[in-house]
Amino acid sequence: MPTDILVTAPLPPFLYDPLKTDYRCHDYVQSKDKTGLLAAEGARIRGLVQGGGTVTPTELLDALPKLEIISVFGVGYDGVPVAYCKKRGLKVTNTPDVLTDDVADVALGLILMTGRGFVRLNRFAQAG
Repeated sequence: MPTDILVTAPLPPFLYDPLKTDYRCHDYVQSKDKTGLLAAEGARIRGLVQGGGTVTPTELLDALPKLEIISVFGVGYDGVPVAYCKKRGLKVTNTPDVLTDDVADVALGLILMTGRGFVRLNRFAQAG
């Protein structure tokens, strides 16, 4: 039987679909009855998936007695109550440096675009 996980952030299909093949996912975001979802499934949930900007209150974690890990799809984990997790023995993971190269690429692109006036030249070319 697959492991139950709670998804507390909207995830794009390219991230969510692989999770659905390996885990029994409970979509907290789309649930119309979050309290009912936790009452029915909370005792089985062993993992929680959230986004970098998602805040996870301790009240939610209290409803998940078998929770073992919180996995954050993002660089930071500011929304995770780390002290609470440490006390409870929960593992917390994130994806550090996942955007480092992309941010550098965009920064260089903006420098070139600004220095060479590409936006102005693009408008000029489109105007005919």
